[in-house]
Formats: sequence, C-alpha cells, structure tokens
Amino acid sequence: MTLLVQTPRNDAVIRKFGSYRSRMNALTGAGTNIQRRLSRGGLANYEPDLQATLLTLAQSDRQRVFYDVGAHIGLFSALLSTVYRGTGLQAYAFEPTPSTFARAVKLRDRNRLGYMVMPIAVSDSVGEAHLYLSTKAETSNSLNSGFRPGSTAVSVRCETIDSVVAGGAPAPTLMKIDVETFEPQVLSGAMDTITRHTPWITCEFLASADEGRLRVALQRLERVGYLFYRIVPETPWSPCTPAQVLAKRSSASGSRDWLAAPKPLSNAFFTRFQAWLEAVKKCTLATNTVTDDRAAVKVLTQETWNSDNSSSPRTGANELLNVSR
Repeated sequence: MTLLVQTPRNDAVIRKFGSYRSRMNALTGAGTNIQRRLSRGGLANYEPDLQATLLTLAQSDRQRVFYDVGAHIGLFSALLSTVYRGTGLQAYAFEPTPSTFARAVKLRDRNRLGYMVMPIAVSDSVGEAHLYLSTKAETSNSLNSGFRPGSTAVSVRCETIDSVVAGGAPAPTLMKIDVETFEPQVLSGAMDTITRHTPWITCEFLASADEGRLRVALQRLERVGYLFYRIVPETPWSPCTPAQVLAKRSSASGSRDWLAAPKPLSNAFFTRFQAWLEAVKKCTLATNTVTDDRAAVKVLTQETWNSDNSSSPRTGANELLNVSR
C-alpha cells in the first residue's frame, strides 16, 4: 500500500506561480523514521517550522537552487520541487546511506519529479570516508564516529559544496544542512561558495557537535555578513551572535534548527512564514490517504491545489490503520 500525504496549500503562491499537486507519495508508512512520522501525523508531524522556513525562502528567491545536505529520503527536496515546480526550481539531494539513498530515488521517481539525488556525503574534504550507521535510527547516521556508539561503518564518497559547484553544478541559493554533528565541516567546505553567492542556510546545531569547529564556522559566516536566527513558531525572530548560538544550542529545550541569513529578515518574511506554517499544520493524520500503487498514480496526476478548490479529497484517518508499522 502507498501512503499519500497532503501538501500545504498557499493561495498567494498559487496565484503567482500556478497550481501544484495536493498530494505527495511518501511510498509507505513504514521503512524509515521519517515515513513512520508522516504516517502518524502527515507533514505536520515532521519539522513543520523548518518546512515553513524553506518554503518561505524558496518563495522569495528569483533563482531557486536548493541543496539538501543530509537529505535522508529527500522529503524537503520533494516538497519544494512539488510546490515550486512551475518556477524552474532545481534541487540537489545529498544522501550517502545506501539504503536511504535508494528510497530517496524511489520517492523522487514515484512523485515524477526531476531533481538530482546523489549518493555522496558532504564534508570539508574530497575523497572516501567512513559513514557510521546508527543502530538507533537511520536518521542518526553520521561521519562522526563517536556520535552513536556501537555503530557499524560503510565507506562512502565525500565531496565539499565548493567541489560540487566547481564541478559544474549551479551554486545554491538555499541550503538545508542536517548531518548529525558534522555541520561545521560542511560549512567549512562551503565557504568559497557561501562567500561568493551568499545562499540562505538552514542548519541543525546539536549540543554534541564539536564546539571549537562550530565556533570557527559561525565566526567565518559572521565575517561575511551572516546573521543567525533560531527557527521557532513564534515570530519575529531576533538575530543572535555566534556566542549566543553556542550557548542556546547547548540548552536542553528549544529548537535545534537555525537560519543563517545573508541579510536581516523582513516583516514580509515573517508574514509568509506564518502563512506557510499554518498551511503545514493543516496537513495532519486526517489528511493522509492510503491506497494501492495504481490509484496513487491517478491521484497524483489529477489532484492539485488551484484557485478554484478549497479542499482536497481524502479517505480519512482510519484507513491509515492498513499501513504496516
């Protein structure tokens, strides 16, 4: 059986860029941690604040090139590519875990999207590296050998953001980095690209990340004009210094996701963010649909958000019980 999740509806985006699909194929309600969370609560159950941030930033960019670093199944790449399909958005999903990479390719193909999915790890050097596979959850796989004790290792190809761009890929205008404590190394290997092209960057900062490396990365970003905002549902956000980021990321409570912004956030940003957040929060368990593969293809090709409809067909929450968990 196939799990279809509802996409967030945004009338301002529909009016400006055209209609987009009201459903995304999440493949199944089992398989990975993210898919299980989607099956239990739709898109609203997986980092809604971060979704709203990325959707807002992509809405504002004239040229849209999204780098999804630590993509997992490519959910964010699929979401942005679905919503902004008519804008020419280009997405590049980087996922080194072999089994998760295969799911990311399948998710892209089942949704009939055209973004790139690459089986590489992103770091501060080019070559081969050991990826440590967590026994806790595949979302915790990391290049950091000490992040999850007891992990097994596989050899993976490593690139830097700078090497990817030097190799001919378009420079990102928007980046999402979630690599389980290796964020400082990713930023270090992207500094030439960041300095030249000043992309918006969302980044997870875990308390267990190397504080010295993270401090250096944040200070380098600050020197080229970046401001740091903690991603939370309440707005407006206040900019933080590198020292404040380091202090807050060590606290037991609060969001681990941050936005590194090349310029101050405007009131228009926060208005758009709140509109997207409200839309994502409506994508709940009750809006999920479980169906067979053939019907899923029909739904994806026929159901869209447009200026004439106010809702999308749904089968109801009880049908989710048919999904294996």
